[in-house]
Amino acid sequence: MTLILKTRFLTQLISNKINKSKKNYKWCKNDSMYGPGTLPPFLGSEATNIQGNSSLEYFLSFFTEDIVENIVYQTNIYAAQNNKLNVGFTKKEFCRFLGINLIMSYIKYPRLRFYWSSDEGLQINLIANSMSVNRYELILRYMHFIDWKKTSYAAEPKEYQSIDEQIIPLKGRLVRAGVSAYINGIEVYQGASGYRGVISDFGVCADVVLRLSSDLSESSRSYYESENITVTKWLDNNAVHVASSCTGNKLQNCIQRWCKFFRTMILINRPFAVGFYNKNMGGVDLLDQLLALYPSRRRNKRWYIRVLMHFLDVVVVNAWILFKQNGNTKHDLLEFKTSVGRALINIGTNNVNRKGRPRSVTPPSILKPRKPSYHAPDKIRKDQFGHWPKLTDIKNARRCHSKTCSRKTKHICKRCNEPCCLDCFEDFHA
Repeated sequence: MTLILKTRFLTQLISNKINKSKKNYKWCKNDSMYGPGTLPPFLGSEATNIQGNSSLEYFLSFFTEDIVENIVYQTNIYAAQNNKLNVGFTKKEFCRFLGINLIMSYIKYPRLRFYWSSDEGLQINLIANSMSVNRYELILRYMHFIDWKKTSYAAEPKEYQSIDEQIIPLKGRLVRAGVSAYINGIEVYQGASGYRGVISDFGVCADVVLRLSSDLSESSRSYYESENITVTKWLDNNAVHVASSCTGNKLQNCIQRWCKFFRTMILINRPFAVGFYNKNMGGVDLLDQLLALYPSRRRNKRWYIRVLMHFLDVVVVNAWILFKQNGNTKHDLLEFKTSVGRALINIGTNNVNRKGRPRSVTPPSILKPRKPSYHAPDKIRKDQFGHWPKLTDIKNARRCHSKTCSRKTKHICKRCNEPCCLDCFEDFHA
């Protein structure tokens, strides 16, 4: 008897909970007022907010100086906290670090140290000459950063936005992208305990969509929700169901499909809602295709390094899309990524990309060994007047300026002000 009462009590509780959460919807056979050519016009701007013409300027409009300074600052602090006080990580060095990773994304080696290998045919001079392998591994070891602050849009979000999930080989998160694969918003998924907000009746997935859509300006686009939802069923090879608040089942066009009965291609009508979805919901998938071409992936135990490398690729794709939209259509993604990588490596150096074909022969001036220069004129150096050696307190010894000597010394001539060791002092002034 007790078991039956408890069972009835639980059944009543469950039914009451279901009845409270269930809403009554009244469906009617009707069509949406919107269709082909009847959607409100898009009032947003198509222009970008980037000033500059080079690929590096487009890249740095996303990977801003504030982000670089923050990562450098956090890395130096993290190294100091781990008893590595003399790291001395700088902004220019971090830019070279990013450039090296971009070059590594399309030149694949199974081992990291192969890029610096002295074996013939392995070493990549662009990487090896910009940073030593020990320095690269040291930076990679102590790389540390906090959450990136929200930055302003480099370009206004386009009219149609698609929201979908994208997976890093280690983590996943939802992304809001335009039709052209340009990323407008990212939310990193941190597991069941990551989001601390209140979950609505729609569930976690719907809440993510609403959060990513919350910052879209309502003044420049039409936004539909909640009411006047049209559900369309289209009998293709399989049944396709589409629910939309801005499109109906008006016929948009005819498409070809294979007919098994007639064994030929036939024309069938396709609802506007299906074509509208296919046209505007491929942004994240297109982004995945572009990221998969030249991914900056390398095995690492620290998950945030993998996320950093993935976001680095996303920044490159975003910058390339805006680069093309501004009329630079000659560069594909690989050429753009190569250009950005070289420019980042050459930041703070005198290396300039020369136009035209590369030199087939090294110039003779580069092949000649460097000779010591004599700043003091020969007339003063050999006048035998007032030349006395002096021991300086400089930290690093300098090479003796005598032609026949290759040693280093801290002694200089008082009058010539040139470094010269004591053994060569007399011959240097003869």
